[in-house]
Amino acid sequence: MQHTNPGDTWFGWSSINANADEATKLAALRELIVRDATKWVQNGEITAGWADKKLAKLGITDRIGSGNTYELEVTATGKFRMAVKATNRAEAESKFLAHLAAMNRAAISEPSAFALPVFVSGPADTDPTAPVDPTTVDDTLALFREIVMLAHIAGPHICLDGANDLLDDYGLAPVPPVRTFTVSRPVIADMQTTVQAFDMVSAARVASWRWEDGKSGYTMKDAEPTAADAAVAEVATS
Repeated sequence: MQHTNPGDTWFGWSSINANADEATKLAALRELIVRDATKWVQNGEITAGWADKKLAKLGITDRIGSGNTYELEVTATGKFRMAVKATNRAEAESKFLAHLAAMNRAAISEPSAFALPVFVSGPADTDPTAPVDPTTVDDTLALFREIVMLAHIAGPHICLDGANDLLDDYGLAPVPPVRTFTVSRPVIADMQTTVQAFDMVSAARVASWRWEDGKSGYTMKDAEPTAADAAVAEVATS
């Protein structure tokens, strides 16, 4: 990012305002993070939805997106489902019911909901009583660097130069070199395979052959981890 005013970056602002109190510094840091996130959304580098999730993780209440998409379903004459844009579930439910009532002018005559609508998809509302973290400048910067680093390797896969330029604006160390690891997590799972057979006995026999043949044709279903932590090992390179 190109900046002409030192105060346009956190590194510059914090240098100029080194004697500011912690609350003032934290407010300024959060403001700059929102500004940069907005620019990245406008440039198409990241989505507003992704940015909003990370802003919340950083303890920032500002949001870039215009609202979430919620899909609701209710039994009326059959089932009616639609997606609405809203800022929370209460607003989404209100819009959904209003649209349902308006359908009296459409193909469905005198519709009425037999129960409260059920949310099919859409994020849960944020708990207003939940503690906001991080609450210090140092902790915010540490988590911000982690978010940028993971955004480079895991998604939305921002480029290395862009990630390092952004970290530099905040006086943070660049993204470290990427290495290769294998990650193992023990699970309890159902393994399934679909076969064509004459009856249940022959189906079980074919499935057994497949299992003995390197579990060919099997897919994992309903896996649950049996350990809290995954085993991680770095892959040796020659």
